[in-house]
Amino acid sequence: MLEKLRGKRVIFVGDSLNRNQFESLSCLLYTALPSAQAKLAASRAHFRVKLIFFFLHTRKVTPCCFGINRRASFFCLQEYDFTLELHWSPFLIQLEPNYANGSKTLRLDTISDTAKKWKGADVMVFNSGHWWTHHGNFRLWDSYEYNGKVVDEMEIESAYAAALQTWAHWIDTNVDSSKTKVFFRSISPVHSGIQACVSKTKPLTGDEYLNVHTYPNAMKQVLERTIEGMKTPIKYLNITKLSQFRADAHPGYYMRSKRRMLRSRRKHKKSKTETLTIPEQPKSEIISKQPQPISKQTYIPAADCNHWCLPGLPDTWNNLLYASILFDS
Repeated sequence: MLEKLRGKRVIFVGDSLNRNQFESLSCLLYTALPSAQAKLAASRAHFRVKLIFFFLHTRKVTPCCFGINRRASFFCLQEYDFTLELHWSPFLIQLEPNYANGSKTLRLDTISDTAKKWKGADVMVFNSGHWWTHHGNFRLWDSYEYNGKVVDEMEIESAYAAALQTWAHWIDTNVDSSKTKVFFRSISPVHSGIQACVSKTKPLTGDEYLNVHTYPNAMKQVLERTIEGMKTPIKYLNITKLSQFRADAHPGYYMRSKRRMLRSRRKHKKSKTETLTIPEQPKSEIISKQPQPISKQTYIPAADCNHWCLPGLPDTWNNLLYASILFDS
């Protein structure tokens, strides 16, 4: 794969599920290298640096570099003249803040401000969908703007369609299909709830996957219609069904265990401090301050049933991506 990507620039554009796939491909390519030293270049680095450090402990012969910040990340291999980039853009269009009143507007007819960095890539992998279905406090926008008109509410399918048309117009206008391959990855399923994710240790079997929450079918149809109507050939990387079986592949179970352990330690430490600082009291009252075990009934796990463990399922997505690049050429 490294030989096939020699002299190439590959970009991922989208949300945290595309970041999941970007990290997977970075690890796959890095571990394929012979032994040597690597460098990390980070600007305003966030917690994802920990993942990079995890596989930077080995020393490699081939010089490579990593860069991470809030809006973009990159992984490069100098010997192969290869660069892998991630550009954060969960809507693919512009989310514009109003600093005067603190509101945010989704400008459905304006491409993301990161688009200027997409140009010139040899392979582009896009995704968008998860953030469109957020409600309440999780919804990042307050209004929509289209053709100069601002509205507070709009059917999600209509807004999604308008945004994808804006993206499609940018692709058709700025991408030379003889030089650039464009992929759009389908929506990754969510195995929501403790029973659907945290308790699973094996893949689903038979028709169990049919009960998995995906996303509104209308959004899937909007995406497929948009791709079919474009003049630029788009490879549709449809990973939805194969991913529906992998309820066991999320970090939810492991995050739950870690969160329980940390909470237990904090409670024990706090209880011990309280026992040492209280004034003289009857012995029975002091004993009551001793740490109590956390019952499973009172513990509420923060289970992540959206993202995927690495190594894990996104490695399969990347194998399919590589197969498509290989056979297409």
